Amino acid sequence: MTKKVKLDVKPQEKEIIEYNGVKIEVDSVMSAGQQTILIKHYVDEYFAYNSERLIDNSQYNYLDAEYNLMNYILQLCTNVDTANLDEDIYSDFEFWRKISGAIKNIDDFKHKLHRVVQDIKEQKAIENSVGEVVNKLVEKAYVILNKVSEISPEDIAKLQDTGKELIEKLQESSVV
Repeated sequence: MTKKVKLDVKPQEKEIIEYNGVKIEVDSVMSAGQQTILIKHYVDEYFAYNSERLIDNSQYNYLDAEYNLMNYILQLCTNVDTANLDEDIYSDFEFWRKISGAIKNIDDFKHKLHRVVQDIKEQKAIENSVGEVVNKLVEKAYVILNKVSEISPEDIAKLQDTGKELIEKLQESSVV
């Protein structure tokens, strides 16, 4: 058996980038906790029903999720004050190239993020497939049939009598 070694995790280093004369500290590695938070928020926004979507005809909120992801990355991984940030920063390619270039595991993070989104889409497709819908309908039919089978013959006779009375009243009324 191989002898086990103990690993000590070094504190996360900061990369310093410069944008328009401002020095920005960026976490050089996204922690597992940061990645989990970012993926959860992204998925919640991507699949959320929102009547004020940026793209009306889309089933998903891709742009909302992407822009918010950028904001969350700034909040979690940099020292940028996002409170009064001009929203055009999210479309500044040079800025995002510098931020993402400073994060060593950004590609791994994006791979995980897109994998989770794809898994959820596939699951939703299965849940909405014809076979699955038919299975759910059959299950509901069995529940209804079980309830009907619990009705006694006397109850069925009462239901028939009540139905006949209602039909007779309808025939006598001026509405019909």
